[in-house]
Amino acid sequence: PNEEPVLVEELGLTADELSRGVLHISLASGESTAISEFSSSQFEPEITAALFKLVKSTGKKVYFLTGHNERVIEPAPGEEAPFASGADSLGRAASALVNETYAVEPLLLASLPDVPADSSALIIAGPTRPLLPNELEAIERYVAGGGALLVAIDPRAQTNLYALLEGWGVKLGDDVIVDRALAVFGQATTPIAQEYAADHPITSPLREPAIFPMVRSVELDPGVASDFTVLASTGRDSWAERDLEGWRSTGRAEYGEEDLLGPVPVAIAGSPAGGAEAEAGSEPSAETGGGRVVVFGDSDFATNEYFDALRNRDLFLNAVNWLAGEVAGITVRPNISRASSFQMSQ
Repeated sequence: PNEEPVLVEELGLTADELSRGVLHISLASGESTAISEFSSSQFEPEITAALFKLVKSTGKKVYFLTGHNERVIEPAPGEEAPFASGADSLGRAASALVNETYAVEPLLLASLPDVPADSSALIIAGPTRPLLPNELEAIERYVAGGGALLVAIDPRAQTNLYALLEGWGVKLGDDVIVDRALAVFGQATTPIAQEYAADHPITSPLREPAIFPMVRSVELDPGVASDFTVLASTGRDSWAERDLEGWRSTGRAEYGEEDLLGPVPVAIAGSPAGGAEAEAGSEPSAETGGGRVVVFGDSDFATNEYFDALRNRDLFLNAVNWLAGEVAGITVRPNISRASSFQMSQ
């Protein structure tokens, strides 16, 4: 600042930024960005993300639906972070999308006639209240016109999205998946999903499993014309428990004839219209007659509490990249060090 006062003025750097330290990166074409908040554990990812944003800006926007008690991305009142930090919120997921060069905003669809035209993907995560009829119609039009939709619905959620999904050939089971052999810390209702679709762009790079706390089955209706692929399934010793009232009253879950034996699908992706664009790496478009849809039987896997566990981050971000037509962004990202717990036996 002493040697280049004119440059400091041109960059608009404040005394506070200079006192704390600032890293300003610019391209010859004129685009620039600055980093002024540093942490020792995140320094390298922050610089990498800044360079990535400058070199590869998608200019695309992802909306998170609000108004039906969905998982939030907005910070709590008085919270200085750009996104929510609560364990059950999607702040980390939203921040990761920003690092992948997406603009991220909440969307109150009830106040609009249609999903905004600049939407590259619409995310509905964890709704527990019904949508209005005009919202359902807007979402259906959006997908039919080439839009991209990610839906994550937890077991027994009181939402009216089921009929819309069933019309596309996707059925969410009224069940909870139990796996006593392959689960996190022996918690049978937090199964590990490690059977991936090897030929789908979202999951083909993944070799390590993802975890789904309290997840339901996601089945495909063979009687409905569609082009869907099962992305992830739980282990062969798992099952989808459908006698939930009996489980609640006795406290025990046992496999029965009415249950769905594993591997149980927990995520699907494809095109409701069965269009060829679902298989290609191209961006969904109205001309091809149908958009893209990804459905998860759980929203917890993408919350702050579980987002960085195993390959949950990659599964979520790869799904959004595929939905938005950013196939080049599908990858396996470096692990991020976080505090972890070790449960010891007697």
